[in-house]
Amino acid sequence: MIAETGTIIAKDADYLWVETVRASSCQSCSARSGCGQAVLGQLMDEGRQYKKNVLRVALSDHGATTSADVGSQVQVLIEEGVVLKTALLVYAAPLFGMFIASSIAVVLGTSDGIVTLSGILGLGLSFAGVKKWISRWDCDTRYQPHLGPL
Repeated sequence: MIAETGTIIAKDADYLWVETVRASSCQSCSARSGCGQAVLGQLMDEGRQYKKNVLRVALSDHGATTSADVGSQVQVLIEEGVVLKTALLVYAAPLFGMFIASSIAVVLGTSDGIVTLSGILGLGLSFAGVKKWISRWDCDTRYQPHLGPL
């Protein structure tokens, strides 16, 4: 499980909106004082070391979830497998679609321009397919963040 602590900023009948503050990875690293990358990161990202995220968490029948009020600190949990599966789908599927479309065009013996256009078309269709696939996960509670004990 991946856990993040946040503050409830809004609540309605079905959802809680939880704001989390994400620190840069350099902030939690033990070697940041002697690291050149941390110095460069501070120069380039001066005002953006901490970023705020707002997550929508569905209310469940659990008493702890429904009793949470605006301003309360909560812990948001999500399965590690969900993050891995989503990352693979979002990053690998479009590249695979582009590769397959380009390969088919090469096997058919088309010109380089047609191969390029086929690759772009495969990439675009793959992005559309990924978007449609992920939209089906919106109602599936296995892919949604949920509240855990603080």
